[in-house]
Parts: sequence; structure tokens; C-alpha cells
Amino acid sequence: MNFRVTDVCFNKVTHEEKIMIGTLKIQVKPEEIIEAVKGMEKRKREAFLEDLLAATSPEYLKSIREARADYKAKRIKTHEEVFGK
Repeated sequence: MNFRVTDVCFNKVTHEEKIMIGTLKIQVKPEEIIEAVKGMEKRKREAFLEDLLAATSPEYLKSIREARADYKAKRIKTHEEVFGK
């Protein structure tokens, strides 16, 4: 029977370690992240920040689900209904 090195290695690692295989860990300073985000196009920056918020905030995801449910159930009001003309 022939085994590849990866076959043997995968049998001896945990699920979390399997996820990490092929991942490169590096340290990035907060200032570097801030500068990179500032350098993004506005649309891409907004999408990135929304994704970051969604990935780190269960409350944010819950509010999106609730808003979608309200919209689907037609529990919404127009801007004019809420604020007038």
C-alpha cells in the first residue's frame, strides 16, 4: 500500500489543525491594517467593514435577520411615514 506524506499527517492531526494546514500566520500591527483599509476604494472598504462587523458581532447578524424578516412580513414603513415630507 502506498501512502503520501500528507495522508499520514492528516491522520494524526486534530480537526482544528487540519483547518490550519496551508495557512500562513503573520503578525500585523493595527496601524498597518488601518492604513490598508484607508487605501481601499470606498465601496470595497465599506464591504470589508460590513463583513468584519458581521464576523465579529452576533448581535449585528441577528439585527440583519430580524430586519429581513420584518421586510418579508411587510412590517416596514417608508421614510415619509416615519419622518414626514
